[in-house]
Amino acid sequence: MRIRCKAVVIALVLSGRLITAPASLARQAAPAPSKSGNLKSDPEAQIYKQLRSGDEKQRQAAIDQLRRIVDAQPGQMSRDIEKWIKPLTEAGFHKEILQLTEEINLVKAADSGIMSDIQQARVKALLASGEKERALSEAKGAFNVAGWRATVAASRLLAEAMRQTLAVQDLTIIERLAADQEPTGAVGMSIAKPPVLKLVSVDESPFKSLISTLSTRDDYQSLMARGNLLLLADRGREAQDSFLSALRSPQAKGRRRTAAAEGVLRAMRAQDGSVRRANWLLASWWVGETTDGLAQVAAAQFGDMQAAAQQLGAVDVGLLVDAIRNGDDKPNLAASDAANSPVATPDPLDIARAGSNPDPALVEWIGKTRQSWAKAKAVSSAELADIELMLRQTTASAVQLFALARSLHQKSPDDLTLASRFYEGASRMAHAELSEPAPPDRRLALLRMMHDTMPDYKKVLWPRIEKYDSDSNSCLYRIYTDFAQHAPRAGDAALAEAVLHTRIGAAGCLYVRGQSEEALALLNEFAGDPMQPGENLAFQWVHGLVLYQLSRYAEAAAAFREVVATENPQARDAWPMLVKSLSRGGDRIAAREAFEKWQRDFHPSDEQAREARQWIDR
Repeated sequence: MRIRCKAVVIALVLSGRLITAPASLARQAAPAPSKSGNLKSDPEAQIYKQLRSGDEKQRQAAIDQLRRIVDAQPGQMSRDIEKWIKPLTEAGFHKEILQLTEEINLVKAADSGIMSDIQQARVKALLASGEKERALSEAKGAFNVAGWRATVAASRLLAEAMRQTLAVQDLTIIERLAADQEPTGAVGMSIAKPPVLKLVSVDESPFKSLISTLSTRDDYQSLMARGNLLLLADRGREAQDSFLSALRSPQAKGRRRTAAAEGVLRAMRAQDGSVRRANWLLASWWVGETTDGLAQVAAAQFGDMQAAAQQLGAVDVGLLVDAIRNGDDKPNLAASDAANSPVATPDPLDIARAGSNPDPALVEWIGKTRQSWAKAKAVSSAELADIELMLRQTTASAVQLFALARSLHQKSPDDLTLASRFYEGASRMAHAELSEPAPPDRRLALLRMMHDTMPDYKKVLWPRIEKYDSDSNSCLYRIYTDFAQHAPRAGDAALAEAVLHTRIGAAGCLYVRGQSEEALALLNEFAGDPMQPGENLAFQWVHGLVLYQLSRYAEAAAAFREVVATENPQARDAWPMLVKSLSRGGDRIAAREAFEKWQRDFHPSDEQAREARQWIDR
């Protein structure tokens, strides 16, 4: 791949103007195409659909149309190459891909997603054309420049290039590449041996001139373009410095900040030939800890980096290692397709090691026991006692403990005991930290973590609470009440919006404990506040349960009527409570009418119907 680098072109881009006209303007300015190259709106999407239709006639028609467009308008196609990568690859236009991607302008060079897609397409084209040595070299560039969440796809392609290029006796290199990705118990993240990717060389000559020219520029776009070009040239350390500078740029806000943070992770991955150290750094950002001067970058607050890390997610090492070792039959034509990998919580070991002062006991425990909980091996009473003691003595932060609990639950989803213990430890630590003075950004990082892990700890704790586990109830009640007390003062709109939900949840915890008077008093504090439909549904449900527990059956029935009037799935659970409330309140006619509607619309089981009739007939 070569980059256009005429002096006048560079001057135009670096002064903020595009090298080429935007695609929409290019189409307007171009002469009307002939019948042989008729372009409709978004023709690339239509052609790609035809190519994958399974109908051989449609496929051949699409190939013919694609050939006409390539021959008639190569310039326009090159300008819009990111749109054409998928249909060109699907149609097997390998030579054309290589020609159309020889020159990439600086606007595209600054876009990591586009560069990732283009480079992977080039590798596939080179492999298909039999240029295996060149394909391996460019596959390393594709691994380096790939988007963070495209790591698995890029690694799969790199391993395939290795298999096709290396001699059979050299294929142990692929196993070494897989082993390089695995997390270790050491706090230091360096790889003991030189990374296997050091054995693969990259030709940096196509990029040297432009990298040199860009070195004098300090605007965000130029820094991002330079970082991507340095990755393609296999100069990862310099790329990291360029992305760090972009991260510090005043222009790095919102998505731009996330893109620059992603660049730092990609540069680390390129330096190491591994995600190990980058995953560790992301875990540090995730939990708002500092490490190596990178976790909290100048001009980037904890909350900013935490938000970026949670948006990007960790690379799932299990998926990555499997892709390297075994490949995958599923097509992966573009690195940005469907984000390639789901957003993953960092590995427990990386979370425990996050920061400049990790808790050695916690790191050691995770390193020793990870095989057991990964296989869902039951935790013994003695082990739980040791975990409880460790969590009470740990120097880890509340943010780390919340993140650890979620990560442990993801690794062992069928075992709620271990995750619940960590959430209990996290809730105690959070209560202590929120009770003490702290910098606003640290407090915000903790409240955001309590907010973001909420869906997970509800899944972990509520099943245990419904079985009257008092520790889980106390844990969830503590989290909800602390969040409701401190979130309104955090200055974050998303946190403020969640306060009402946590107050309703706290009332639910009191209800399960049998503390109905306290639950009703809490609900009455905000009964008249404006609520969203989902909030009102939850409020009425808990309100009805509390009133029923207090033998205020007519009021309970009124609350349950509010629930069943909606189309929410929770209405199914409210119908039997409505029938029971009406029956216990003495309104048997209304109870029978409600029962008949429930039976007609929701078809309860025979056992449920029999129990409901008993309520009515008492």
